[in-house]
Amino acid sequence: MNFPSKLNLLKGTKFAWLCPLLWALFKCAAISAPTTVEVFLHHEFGARSGKALLKGFLLLIFVSAISNLAAPLTTVNLSQYLTVAYVGAAIGHWVASQNRTGGEHVHSYSHGKPWSIWRKVPVSTATVQQYLEPAICCIIAHILSGLDPVFAYWLFFSGMALFVKEQVVRAQLRTRRLDLLDNRIEAQQIAPRNRPEVDPFVEARSVPPHRPVRGRQR
Repeated sequence: MNFPSKLNLLKGTKFAWLCPLLWALFKCAAISAPTTVEVFLHHEFGARSGKALLKGFLLLIFVSAISNLAAPLTTVNLSQYLTVAYVGAAIGHWVASQNRTGGEHVHSYSHGKPWSIWRKVPVSTATVQQYLEPAICCIIAHILSGLDPVFAYWLFFSGMALFVKEQVVRAQLRTRRLDLLDNRIEAQQIAPRNRPEVDPFVEARSVPPHRPVRGRQR
């Protein structure tokens, strides 16, 4: 979605380009932010997820640079450790996705599925991805806010972006499922019928009793 010109507070000035630029940067960050936490929360990434993993890495480089500028406010620079851990996890996911053979097919653009430890919790996979994983990110961000505020803010932002992403994905899947059902019904209505609309009525009559044929007497 492009930035609406009516909301551009700098419209008519030489800095009118600034608001659309900031909006584009925010949109890119919101799209790539979930990937920076999904590499730790999921496994079995798709074979074509490399582009998304690369975008997440570039985004973490930017966050790490901001964290370095705010070094006096931090006790421990956790953003650098996050970037290093992300690189290791992303490479592992990508290599595994390229060398996967046999078994169940994984969507090539998939960002993975929750770890098997969640099977011990009596909740569905959708609930884990939509609510529990974003909540974990926000809780950890609150705990670490005293050590590295920049890292905590980023982790909280990533958790909220993950929450919004999962809601959008579920809504899109539901829309596609309904579209498939609607298309199937419409195809059945349009396709020519091989059978007549009304089956011909055949009157059933009882079979007369069998009478033996007697031979002619001589």
